[in-house]
Amino acid sequence: FAGLPPPQGLTATDEEHPDKVVVTWEEVAEASSYLLYRAPAEEGTYQLLAETEDTSYEDLAVVPGTEYWYRVRACNEQGCSALSEPDSGSAGGGAGPPPPPQ
Repeated sequence: FAGLPPPQGLTATDEEHPDKVVVTWEEVAEASSYLLYRAPAEEGTYQLLAETEDTSYEDLAVVPGTEYWYRVRACNEQGCSALSEPDSGSAGGGAGPPPPPQ
């Protein structure tokens, strides 16, 4: 067993949602689940955030305007891949609510 390749294409939304960060990545062919990790900084300590069978996750445990860093690994019954490349994301932001319709 050569091991699973780490997932590619990890992206996390930047202030696109007021109360969550949506993290997505590309499917790994032989994977049965994915482990998503989060850290407060790119070189920070990555903590396990969620296990999912999907290629996306909505992180609702976020503070608006705070940057988080995410990495994901693919898993199956043989084991797990290395961690993906990191990407940062954040919720909310300084834009404020949208203006009322005219």
